[in-house]
Amino acid sequence: MAGALPVRALNVSRTDYPIPSLLQVLSLGRNCLKKLENLEAVAGTLQQLWISYNQVDRLVSGTPARSLGCTAGQTEC
Repeated sequence: MAGALPVRALNVSRTDYPIPSLLQVLSLGRNCLKKLENLEAVAGTLQQLWISYNQVDRLVSGTPARSLGCTAGQTEC
């Protein structure tokens, strides 16, 4: 069963931790991310990617971006 993984406001600076492969919603808002990478495992199922209030300036090759909408914001880390 697919679901959601909230990882909000935890000062996460990288996305190189294991992510469940059937994930539909990944919420990484209010962290310290500068780039998104290692999300290939969820490329087929991810429907929502929340990354507001990070400093993401690029998506690394292999990052799912089919029909995902993103909002941008800034925060001090």
